[in-house]
Amino acid sequence: MGIKEGVNLFSIDAAYNRYLNMNKGWYGSVELWSRIKLPFNQPYINRRALGYGDLNLRGLEYYVIDGSVASMAKFTVRKKIFDFKIPFPIKNKIVPYIPFSFYAKAFGDAGYVYSQQDARAMLNNKLLYTGGVGLDVITLYDVTVRLDYSFNQLGEKGLFLHLTGGF
Repeated sequence: MGIKEGVNLFSIDAAYNRYLNMNKGWYGSVELWSRIKLPFNQPYINRRALGYGDLNLRGLEYYVIDGSVASMAKFTVRKKIFDFKIPFPIKNKIVPYIPFSFYAKAFGDAGYVYSQQDARAMLNNKLLYTGGVGLDVITLYDVTVRLDYSFNQLGEKGLFLHLTGGF
């Protein structure tokens, strides 16, 4: 892994997402994701695992966990509370109103990151788990504002605000 050597990297990612309409305003979702990078001995830049982009556990937003093998499972149950529409301020046939939908939710996440190089890091090579409750507000173009109160296995808890483009 010197400066003049090439990079030897083989990486496989697998993901599974399932969304369930459980009737009467109840919805569920399951997200599973795994990655393996071979050989295990990789330069630091190639060891990104959890905590980057959408690959994070709710409740561990402030952490990145690097390693050669990573897995994550996210489970969410939502209940639609109410929705309403506000007329668009300017007359418009394409977007006559702005919709708002409110969902209460409960969630639990779990993950694991294996690393030979970072074996003594605080979150590597051990089961990670988080949970919490929250409120999702969905509006025009599937813009979602998430307000989550979550906890993790470190005993930390907090209120987190997220803005995303999808549900």
